[in-house]
Parts: sequence; structure tokens; C-alpha cells
Amino acid sequence: MELLARISFEEAKKINGKLVVEPTEEGGKPIPVKLNIACSSVEAPEAYKMIGGNVKCITIMDNEEPDFGTTEDIANVFHFMELTEYNNFGSYEMPGVTTLIHVDREYTDMRYLANLCRERQDIRVFGSSKDGCPLMAVEGIRIGRYDDGKDKMSPVFQDVYDRFVEVDYRDLSNITEVVRKASKRLEGSEEKKPRKAKSQSEKSACSKKSNLCNTINTLFGESAEEDF
Repeated sequence: MELLARISFEEAKKINGKLVVEPTEEGGKPIPVKLNIACSSVEAPEAYKMIGGNVKCITIMDNEEPDFGTTEDIANVFHFMELTEYNNFGSYEMPGVTTLIHVDREYTDMRYLANLCRERQDIRVFGSSKDGCPLMAVEGIRIGRYDDGKDKMSPVFQDVYDRFVEVDYRDLSNITEVVRKASKRLEGSEEKKPRKAKSQSEKSACSKKSNLCNTINTLFGESAEEDF
């Protein structure tokens, strides 16, 4: 598991070294922490230069278009909007910038979200990390910040929408900066383990997940679009 900690632009500038949360139980492994810099459109160009190392991505919190000087090779940049805000005002489109739409816990219209994602390829949706909206993996909906690892997750997403958990940097306990060299030594000492064949129970679980995905798409997917 990995944590993605939201942090302000000014706080992020003070961080050096690799971040982990130390285990609270004996024998536990440290939990790696990456940073998500929550910034304004004015701060975004400088915050973007910090991506790499500790910083996984930046999230622009206002609806003003940032000036990166160039949009070539822009990546890991998100523009946060509430769904109601997007419906009322829309958002700018910029190559490499993903519009990340937040939906409330009570929201249930998966078909509408699927249509939004079909209309614009730069849109993704998610809920909060606490009592978040349950989102279903309906065909067409892009859930969370990234596609990575979605095939290994449940087709019903709630509270966690990616292969990491989003938290606030100030809420982390036992946060420690670990020297990069020590981390490299540990990684170099690890040997690759052979893959184990899937057991019958694991195959059955995979089959059940596949059936659930098919059911969800039958109810809410593109084939049901004529019911709008």
C-alpha cells in the first residue's frame, strides 16, 4: 500500500528526502508516502517542476487556467472541481491536465458520469477518502486519478479510488524522512520471487469479479444509453 498525501505548495518546498510512515506494530513494514501538491493556478507552474521524487502529482484547486509556458509533455497535473461547480461553470481544456470531478456520497447517477467521460477524454471522477461516494466501474467511467491497477480492484469503489490511499499530510502520524541511499540498499538486496500458480479459490474469485463487472455494465453501461 502507498499513501498519497495532500500538501500545500509552501509546505512541500520544505520537504527533503524520502517519506514513509513508520509501522506501529512490531514486524510491520514502513508505508511509502508520495505527495500531491494542492496549489493555485498561479503556483502550478512552479509546483509542476517539483514532480518526481516525493511529489507524484499536483492538483490545481481554482478554476483559472494556469500558464505552464508550454503544454508539451505535461502529465500528472489535475484540476479539481466539484460536480455541481463543473455543471454550472464547466472547465478549461488543456493538453496533459486532467479534470478531476469530485462527487458527493449521495450521488448515484452513474450513467451521467459515464456520459461526461465519453464527452471529454480529460475527465475522471472520484469521491472522498472518508465516507466517499460508491462509484461503480461502469464502462466509460474513468475512476480515480489513474488507470493503473484498476483490474486488481473491486468494480465497486468507495473511499479508495486508486492503488493508494489519499490523506492529508498534516494527519499523518509517525511520518519520517528516510535517507534515499538506505532505501536503495534495501531494494538491491531483495530477490525476485517466482510467481505462484493461482489456486482454485483465486480463479473462482476472478470469475465472480468478472461476472459482477458484466452485470454492472449491462445495467449502466453504453448499451443502456438509449434509456436516457
